[in-house]
This record gives sequence, structure tokens and C-alpha cells, in this order.
Amino acid sequence: MNGDKKHIEYKVEIIKQNETEYQFATIMEDKLNNMAKEGWEVVSILNNYSIGKGRYSLVGLCQDFICVMKKGNTTS
Repeated sequence: MNGDKKHIEYKVEIIKQNETEYQFATIMEDKLNNMAKEGWEVVSILNNYSIGKGRYSLVGLCQDFICVMKKGNTTS
């Protein structure tokens, strides 16, 4: 090793789908682009399905997205 240290941070962001698919895609794209400007890189996006507005409410199917992001740098 040459003495470099790598510092990596992780962030988990939950994005709730409360709009139509088109509106949601635009909102998610804007959010991810803003995070990228701050140096965050998407590692993974997971779907989290639940019923209704709460986990046990029988209103309708809700979909949330869990975004795992990281940023890091190498210092000497």
C-alpha cells in the first residue's frame, strides 16, 4: 500500500411514490440528479411494497423506493 486512505460514506434515501408514474419519474430523476451534484452515486435501488398508506391499511398498493448511495474520496 502506498499510504492512501479511502473514506466512503453511505446514505439511504426513501422516496415515496405519491404521484402518477410520469410525475414520479420526473421527481425521482430530479432528486437523483441533485444528489449526484453533491457527489452521491447510486449503488442500488430497492422496491418496498406495502398496502395502503400504512403497512396494515387496506386502501391500495403503495410503492416506495429505497435508494442506497455512496460517495467517497481518496486522501494521501
